[in-house]
Amino acid sequence: RTVYKTDCSDSISLKNAYKEGKEILAQGDEIKCFFSEETFSSLSGIEDRETTSDYRKAYRSLKDISVLYEDEDILLLNKPAGVLTQKAKPEDLSLNEWLIGHLLATDAITEADLATFHPSVCNRLDRNTSGIVLCGKTLSGSQALSRIIKDRTVKKYYQTICKGKIV
Repeated sequence: RTVYKTDCSDSISLKNAYKEGKEILAQGDEIKCFFSEETFSSLSGIEDRETTSDYRKAYRSLKDISVLYEDEDILLLNKPAGVLTQKAKPEDLSLNEWLIGHLLATDAITEADLATFHPSVCNRLDRNTSGIVLCGKTLSGSQALSRIIKDRTVKKYYQTICKGKIV
């Protein structure tokens, strides 16, 4: 059993009465957690996230990225060689930041949406590899893409182009 300790401004309610955290739950019990703004920000990772200006900068700066397919839940992007799929260092701009910048620019998401879910790439390609990257716009989209990658429903094909003499 895990007990979550909160600061004094946070509280937990069980059956509409405040409790100490030592209670044993029964089937059908309802738990309500009330967090201060500081605790909510800490738990949701808002303080650690990039600012939306980072996303907009990536969207403006990274070139030759194109949307191959988009619906309400997923995006398929064509990643050019030379672009990181995800950050290697905090100051990097990557396809992941471009994705969020694109969604903000097209009003597919709002800044407020980023407090509860972060759209993200679901597969990665090396920096010097170009190809299709699967991206989840919603939690259900991310889960569906992760499932087809895990159970290998989606097939991966690689093509290598060489110039010069191979020895």
